[in-house]
Amino acid sequence: MIIWIDGPFGAGKTTLASRLCEKRSDLLVLDPEEIGYVVVKTVVAMPPSGNYQDLPFWRRLTVQAIAELRDHYPQDIAVPMTLLNPAHRDEIFSAVRSIDSNFIHFYLDVDREILCERIVGQSMHPDESRNEQIRTWRLAQVESEPPRVYRRAKLSENCPLWNRHQRRELRSRFHPSSANARCG
Repeated sequence: MIIWIDGPFGAGKTTLASRLCEKRSDLLVLDPEEIGYVVVKTVVAMPPSGNYQDLPFWRRLTVQAIAELRDHYPQDIAVPMTLLNPAHRDEIFSAVRSIDSNFIHFYLDVDREILCERIVGQSMHPDESRNEQIRTWRLAQVESEPPRVYRRAKLSENCPLWNRHQRRELRSRFHPSSANARCG
């Protein structure tokens, strides 16, 4: 199974993937953002958007990494990643479904104020000036995000929305014995 954890920056995708991994030690976690960091260091010309997701190179590498994991390891794979462009999301998800038809995509829904607090408090890069650039870009994405109702409309019908009140249900879905565990 491939579990794609989607949501805005600061929603807790990577934290959730790490917590699921703690409960299921055989779970593999692939963070395509790490692939993005390699692409940024490797590619001379970034797209005008400044977003590596707009590079076909990054999208193909992400899909290929998932394919390689699936070819060599039978475990479930969690992928915590925000996909900003619906066309890119459809492209990647179509390819991932061809790798493993047991594909689950869900979206973590978090209030804008909480997102901003989390982003401001995060350290995403050891270089403080780069960290500030990343923080500024992420905050701009939160501010430019359409209202919650529109965001839901852009998601596929079979993509559940999970909010902070549904954490217990989410944990029990992927690991029944953890339903009563606390998630911060």
